[in-house]
Amino acid sequence: REKRRLVHPMFLSVYQKLLKTGGMLHLKTDDTPFFEYAKEMLGNIQGDFLFETDNLYTNPPPGFDLEIQTTYEKIFRSKGKNISFLSFRFR
Repeated sequence: REKRRLVHPMFLSVYQKLLKTGGMLHLKTDDTPFFEYAKEMLGNIQGDFLFETDNLYTNPPPGFDLEIQTTYEKIFRSKGKNISFLSFRFR
């Protein structure tokens, strides 16, 4: 299943090609092990973590629109789960 994860090195290389220079990757998840995996995978490539939090709704990045939520994000928040977030820029 690892090959299907959105931050698998195969997908990261695709994102690098698709994003404009200076483009950012944003990731939101309620799954702590996946969030740790994502940080590990992104840490293995050239780029910069711009923002990182284990609770987006108590520590949002400046100017981030918290009104935009996925269906799953709404479900998990209603169950009291934290949403982790990171922003990453490829070099």
